[in-house]
Amino acid sequence: MEHKLSIREGVSFEELQTEIENGGRFIIYQYCISIFFAITLNRLSPAIFILAKEDSTKFKSKYNSLSSIFGWWGLPWGPIHSIKSIRNNNQGGIDVTKDIMLNINKTSFESRVVTIEEMDTMFSKPSKSDLKEFTKVANKLKEGINIQELYVGLFINTDEYVEPYYMLAISGKSTFDTNSEEVKKALYTRFRKHVVFEYLNLSETDDITSKMIEQGVKLI
Repeated sequence: MEHKLSIREGVSFEELQTEIENGGRFIIYQYCISIFFAITLNRLSPAIFILAKEDSTKFKSKYNSLSSIFGWWGLPWGPIHSIKSIRNNNQGGIDVTKDIMLNINKTSFESRVVTIEEMDTMFSKPSKSDLKEFTKVANKLKEGINIQELYVGLFINTDEYVEPYYMLAISGKSTFDTNSEEVKKALYTRFRKHVVFEYLNLSETDDITSKMIEQGVKLI
């Protein structure tokens, strides 16, 4: 996957590295646009370089305004996705600093496009409102005996124009298919049917499940 970079003119590669060490960040903001009143598209900003002592308000306000002006009037999902994008931006956006710095070099710095080959951050934590719903799902699942562990994380290393989505990592007494079906049924008592989730098997000790345990939220 690739990240387009938004870096102000006059900043050298060496100055960028120094600024990052002092607390500078690369942040991605979400926004949505609606087409023909019925189609709402979710989008991500370039990875914006924000100085350590710089106020990020002007950056998030730009993308919040895009959602408010161009996303809000699409029905039925425009208002829903606009509110979600604005809420996530107000909580700080998606911090991709570590991933950018693991992969950037002078060539990609000059081209303002970084190809992500080595990833540090795969997941961010759910928004406060979504986490409340996931907690209710977990409490329901605790009433049974099958699900032993459950993690959730917002998968953010998606391709361009693909909105981040939730993954859940599961372990339980039954087969993975049976466990994931049980979690799926519980999820759709709290979330709308159009919301798509992906499921990971915690018994498979690969990089993505390790990152989920490290970066996600443990529900059970």
